[in-house]
Amino acid sequence: CDNYSHKRNGKTSIEKVLSILNPHNLNRISSKDSLDSENFYFLPDKGNSNLFEEFLAKYSLKMESRAIEQNKLPDIVFNCKGHYYICELKTMKGNGGGQNKQIVEIAYFIKFSETNPNFHYVAFLDGDYANILFHNNMQKIKSQRLDIMQALTNNSSNYFVNTAGFKKLVEDLFNK
Repeated sequence: CDNYSHKRNGKTSIEKVLSILNPHNLNRISSKDSLDSENFYFLPDKGNSNLFEEFLAKYSLKMESRAIEQNKLPDIVFNCKGHYYICELKTMKGNGGGQNKQIVEIAYFIKFSETNPNFHYVAFLDGDYANILFHNNMQKIKSQRLDIMQALTNNSSNYFVNTAGFKKLVEDLFNK
């Protein structure tokens, strides 16, 4: 029950991300014919799994994290000015085994990159755990932070953001 409590409380991460993207007039697409348009989004984990597979094939993307994560689908993919952002979203409140698993998952998500620099992996962490991750010096949390920092160092086109960071990223992307 504790593993899923973050999904029952408050606005979901996808709702929050969509509310941040909404002012930028992205169109939700549902067919592969729309993959060539600009400023769109789709939700692979909410009914657009076939579109995501077509997206991967069209752009010859590896998305290596899927091999270990049993073909897990990202939460949202969006396009801004010819750059594609493949996003994994997590809402986490506090410490615990379920939270540790989720941090490992998102750190792993940004560990890989594509050869084309126009494709970016974005790990979005919402909730109290973002503050814990950035400010707590317990050994386990320091290791998690180091894993994330190493992934970003090795893959400079990827992002790890909290809500404020995602707002800033989106503003920067759409106002370039």
